Order: sequence, then structure tokens, then C-alpha cells
Amino acid sequence: MSKLILAAAAALALAAPAMAQTVDAAPTQTLATSHVNFSDPAAVKQFYGKLYQAAATVCDSGSGAPRFAQTDISCVRETMAQAVRAANKPVLTAMYDNANRGSAPVYAGR
Repeated sequence: MSKLILAAAAALALAAPAMAQTVDAAPTQTLATSHVNFSDPAAVKQFYGKLYQAAATVCDSGSGAPRFAQTDISCVRETMAQAVRAANKPVLTAMYDNANRGSAPVYAGR
């Protein structure tokens, strides 16, 4: 896989009706992976940062409203999960798993 494409269709489709916008096509961003040595943790860490920034960019609703901020955060999480699964690189997956350890929602009843 020489490129990884990020799409944020789900979150934007949810946010668009509330913002009275029409989504013709989900925003995408393509990251080149051919230059990344996925066996090198330092290279993967650098790529992970770029991947996260790309996810944040495609998921940004442009709204400062708290309800949209939560949608943006959920979109970034889902987009990152999809991108890491699509890349199917063990070091990247381990980095993602480590970064998301303990990020399960906390419920008031606990």
C-alpha cells in the first residue's frame, strides 16, 4: 500500500443536517506511505502524527459549538481506527492501541 486515504463521511453526514449544510462528498486526504519504514518505531511515530493531523483536518466541522466538537472527536477516533486497520502494519497498530488504551467512555453510573 503506497497511499492511505482518510475519509470522514460518517461524522460529517451526521453533523451536516444540524449545520444546514449539504455534503456532496466527504473530505479526504491522502498520505503517502511508500517512504515510511514501518519496522522503525521512530518513523512510525512520525507517520502516526501526520495521520492524526490528517484525520483532524478531514473531521474538522469548523464549528466551535461543543456538540460539534464531540462529533469531530468521534470522527477523528473512527477515522484513525479505519486508517490503522487499512494500513495493516503491526508497529502502527501497536502505537494506535497504546495511544487509545483506556479511552473507553466513562459512565456516571460507574
